[in-house]
Amino acid sequence: MSIVKPEDFTLGYCYIPKNENQKQSLQSYIDNVECEYLPDLLGVELYELFIADLDTNNVPQTQIYKDIFDPFKKQEPTQCIGSTSPIINSKGMKEMIMGIVYFVAMRDRTSRIATTGIKRTDGMNSENVNGVEHDLNGRYNKGVETYKAIQYFIVRINDCVDYPTFLGVDTRYNQTF
Repeated sequence: MSIVKPEDFTLGYCYIPKNENQKQSLQSYIDNVECEYLPDLLGVELYELFIADLDTNNVPQTQIYKDIFDPFKKQEPTQCIGSTSPIINSKGMKEMIMGIVYFVAMRDRTSRIATTGIKRTDGMNSENVNGVEHDLNGRYNKGVETYKAIQYFIVRINDCVDYPTFLGVDTRYNQTF
């Protein structure tokens, strides 16, 4: 099961240049992120129901799962005129996973493991850029925004009506000190 594929990283905000070996490595990152973050996002039981609903293209078939898989923008209704409520913006589960995979994969690319220890990569006409300069945290945090938006939708907007087995856990933004 892979909602995201290495080919999804060919254009846009989460572009990752890769050769054939790196493509296999990227698939490993994708598998690890999906297996770690999706059960945390939904809780184990809801995660299993969600996965069981995916078709052969790894797209949900049932509306309640499409509602949390696809991008959305929602606002919780308020009782008072003039009061404001937050706008909840989800880029979609696929974009969420891509942001987190990008962070993990690119963070690990700045070094390589050799028989003599961990080495920093270097090129003749290149200079390493740290994660802050490359905005690794920004891409991760965009994924976390969608993670939180999906959970907010399930708990606050839907009031867990369609998701009674929801037991997701919170996750935190990455911060640079």
